[in-house]
This record gives sequence, C-alpha cells and structure tokens, in this order.
Amino acid sequence: MNSGFEKRRLWRVSRLRSADVFCAGLFITGVFLFNPSTELRFVQFLLFWFYAWLLGKKNNALITLCVMLGITGFNLITPYGKVLAEWGSFRLTHGALMGGLHKAITLEGLLMLSRASVHPELHLPGSFGALLVDCFHILEQISSRQALIRSGHIIEGIDALLLELSEDEAESRPAPIEPPRTVKAALLLLVATTLPLVLTVSAYL
Repeated sequence: MNSGFEKRRLWRVSRLRSADVFCAGLFITGVFLFNPSTELRFVQFLLFWFYAWLLGKKNNALITLCVMLGITGFNLITPYGKVLAEWGSFRLTHGALMGGLHKAITLEGLLMLSRASVHPELHLPGSFGALLVDCFHILEQISSRQALIRSGHIIEGIDALLLELSEDEAESRPAPIEPPRTVKAALLLLVATTLPLVLTVSAYL
C-alpha cells in the first residue's frame, strides 16, 4: 500500500548522502527564516512539503491544517491592526490574522523542512554531533506518530507514543551505509536549495 513511499525512500538512500541532505536543510532553514513575506513563506512551505514527499516521508495534511488553524486562532485573541469584522466583544483584526498565519506557516515550514532533511542514516561526527542527531531523530519519530494522539484519548496516545519511543531507543541503530557523491546528486541539491533562495530574494525586490 505504501510502495510509492518505499520506492522514493530507497531512491533517496541510493542517491543522496544523508549528511549532504542535512547540510542543505540547514542552509534552507536560514533562507526560510530571512524571508519576510508571509505569502512567499507559504510557497516555500509547499515546496518543503514536496521535498519531504519526494524523499519518502509521509505527511498528514489534516493534522498540519489543524495545527496551523490552532496557532492562527490563538493569535487572534490579541487583536491589533485594522478591524476586519466584529462579533460582540471579539474583533477580527488584520494584524492578528496575518501575524498568526505567519507564525503557523513558519512553524510548519520548519517541521516540514526537518522531515525532509533528517533521515535515519544521518551520522554527524563527535559527541555533540551524535547528541544533535538523536534530538532530530526523536523529533522525527514524534512527528511521524502524531496519529497516536487522538481526540478523547490524549493521555493514552501520549503513553503509547512514549512507549514506542522507548522501544525504538532500546534498539541498536545500524551503521549508516551511504552512497558515493555524484554530480547528479550535487546538482539536485543545488536546485533544491536555489528555489527557496530565489523566493526569499524576490521578497526584497
């Protein structure tokens, strides 16, 4: 049923080195955060979603949408800027709405980018590198198991999530086997980093 995801994952494992993908992700993170335009950040978010899908990661559109709506909704509690609508004591303002959307797109964009750039084969040198990789792996495992936490069963979902994480940590991680660096892989990563850079630069023009 998930043969498409598995094929894309195997393609990524056989073509791209996880450390190179991670470094590209770090560069794109800086590019993304320097983008002042909410609209162009949303385009970059969609691009990161495509990157994650292309590299064999599953994304839950419903959960992503609910998180973005929640962040935007909480930001509306503090109104500022032009009033767009008013219901009793509640005022929907342009500043609060755009600020909430900007925060939601930024958070989900970073999460999507981490899913695209962090993979189980990632290995960084040194004790700090190993600690950093473990942190990213835990974040990746939590985001991939969001479906365990369901409405009405939040405590049970969190308990099941922690149990699965502890079982994964108990298993020994195999030594990474990375493919050789090739010109095609370098060009692919160059294109992947250039597209978000062009969007950020265009925001200043």
